[in-house]
Amino acid sequence: MKYIKTIGYEWLYFTKAQPLDIWSEEEFEELYEDILEYKAVVRNNTDIGYSANLLKSMHNFAKSKYNLPSVNFQHAKNGRRVRAELISPQAYQAIITQILGSVDILEREMFALLFILVYRTGMRKKELLGLKYNDIEGLKAATPSVVISPIAIVQLRLKVVFAAFPYLPS
Repeated sequence: MKYIKTIGYEWLYFTKAQPLDIWSEEEFEELYEDILEYKAVVRNNTDIGYSANLLKSMHNFAKSKYNLPSVNFQHAKNGRRVRAELISPQAYQAIITQILGSVDILEREMFALLFILVYRTGMRKKELLGLKYNDIEGLKAATPSVVISPIAIVQLRLKVVFAAFPYLPS
């Protein structure tokens, strides 16, 4: 009962209808980060070390019985771990300026767009790589937009389910 109370409900919620048998190490790591962040932020559980250890034990059992990939748990012994934080508007602008000023002319707008998407949506690498050409609407318009919609594997992870973000190069 302790597993269910500590990590079970969150694990079931975050993995509902997901094809775990084809998940990579990175996808499991993101899952466990999401569960631990949920416990820390939403449930206000400041000591997530116990939960992290239970997740690790459960995953190691599933690894031995169901051949899941190995996972590196990103938490310290005291239960603290590095979390993503917002950067200031000044740092954001400095990064865009640096990209536009130092990256090859053929790639600078693409890198700036990728950074803008990651910054404004909270997308992770695989979510960003999952975008397709047909996710861009209004290609012939003066200001095309990228439409972010749920992708099967990452539908639970995107904070912004449907949103259009205009691409505005600086």
